Amino acid sequence: MASLKFQKSALAISFSAALLSISVATPALSANDFGELIINGQISNTTCLLTLGDGGATGSNSRTINLGTFSTTTAGASGIGSTIGNKQHAILGLKAADGVSPCTFIGNSKWDVGVNISPENIDADVGAGVLKNTAATNAATGVGVQLMTTVGALGTTAGTTPVNFANSSPSYGTLLSGSATSALGVLPAQVIAVTVQMVRTGVIGAGVFTHSIPLNVWYQ
Repeated sequence: MASLKFQKSALAISFSAALLSISVATPALSANDFGELIINGQISNTTCLLTLGDGGATGSNSRTINLGTFSTTTAGASGIGSTIGNKQHAILGLKAADGVSPCTFIGNSKWDVGVNISPENIDADVGAGVLKNTAATNAATGVGVQLMTTVGALGTTAGTTPVNFANSSPSYGTLLSGSATSALGVLPAQVIAVTVQMVRTGVIGAGVFTHSIPLNVWYQ
């Protein structure tokens, strides 16, 4: 059986920051006699709940996507980069703290979801957005999972653009909206549709597939 888990981290409802930089200097006594004090902070304009596509998942702060069980013959029937099985989906959105009411923003605010995937867990040689198997025991070989996303209005059901994990910033990680400029890319009423599908990455070997993805919500 293969599964992909989205996990809202302990600090999942995080906040982007408009940075305040204060420089403190004294008259120079030598070439390296200088200093800088940087103070970062934010007053957030909203407190919202990240929904994961169903009430149970949202309440438990995690969503497990079951990609199914396949024989080695089926998984190895096509070449490297070919898909295995059906696509599965999770719809990420925002609700008020009660999980029902719309989330209220102030002004022209936006939000997004950032992920931080370790480079050794990305299989960029196979294709964009492909994640490696991180199962600790009895791990299947030769398979990965491709992650695709689309930002759209409520009712958007599938992601179509592979996530480019090379687009990563120190502040936010890789934004699931697809923004490559470190600018948050989702309007309050929009959702992020996430689609995952197993792909062949090498020589197929029987076992389990798992990959857990912590999600961090950012507001701006």
